[in-house]
Amino acid sequence: MPTALLAVLYFISPYIIGIDGYSAYSKFLLLGFVFAYSFIFPSLFVFWLYKRKLVGNYKLEKLSDRRLPYLFSLTSLGFITYFFYQKGSELYATSIILGFITLAIVIVALFSLKWQISAHATGIAGVLGALFILRIRFDEIALNIPFIIALISTGLVISSRLKLNAHTGLQVTAGLFVGLITSMIGALFI
Repeated sequence: MPTALLAVLYFISPYIIGIDGYSAYSKFLLLGFVFAYSFIFPSLFVFWLYKRKLVGNYKLEKLSDRRLPYLFSLTSLGFITYFFYQKGSELYATSIILGFITLAIVIVALFSLKWQISAHATGIAGVLGALFILRIRFDEIALNIPFIIALISTGLVISSRLKLNAHTGLQVTAGLFVGLITSMIGALFI
């Protein structure tokens, strides 16, 4: 989700996050870092945990199986957030977005100590909330189509989590609100 959100902003409305002067190559390079630290490294860590028999399966169905992957994801995202923050004002907005995504994961991880919350709903709702606020704040009509796609995707993700019996309605709703609230607040700082 971080990569998808930033790809939309980098290529559709780059002025919103201050990288309108960057070449396409530079944007793809930045997205590559985000993808590596938000998806590839955490996925490889889960694979490593599974091979070492430290988690039951790749789905991380037990709450206890989720603790180390969340901690690793937080560390990984925290690192890339700090990296972008240190690169200067041009990447400040990107670091804000990544920082609030990290905050959303902190909240999901804390909930997951005792109760299962839908991280899928949190992720897609985060994209939806950020696009909603940025569309309004910057009066950027180019974000209409990505917003509509995010809205439809949110409905599909939530429906699929319920259909698969992966979560209850309350767990999906909690994830939805965590994602919406953190991303909307974060988008106000850009």
